[in-house]
Amino acid sequence: MALKLNKAVRRITQVHLAPSSTAATSSIIPTSSAVVPSTAPYTRQYYTAKRKRKGSKAFTHEERLVRRVVASVRDGAVTYLKQHSRSNRKRRDGWIRDYRKNDAKARKKMLDRLIP
Repeated sequence: MALKLNKAVRRITQVHLAPSSTAATSSIIPTSSAVVPSTAPYTRQYYTAKRKRKGSKAFTHEERLVRRVVASVRDGAVTYLKQHSRSNRKRRDGWIRDYRKNDAKARKKMLDRLIP
């Protein structure tokens, strides 16, 4: 019987009671084809420790806010550059003629991303 284990499991220790009332242990390193008998009276699983967070809890809100602002500015800039190129393809010096329209579209896109 193959046992499917979590990836975090490093080792499984089984304790077998011998007839002379002494305990014998065996350690099994799980692999994809590890077979663990289900008749063991006691089985303990060892998990790896959780990772430490790489930022303090006090700044999580501020970090999300900064990321959101930067992402919205990026979307606005990408939108403006697309419109700028399109205006230049349509007519000579088209970006000058369409600047206000392109800028308005970029700002709208930026604000839509910032304030959903």
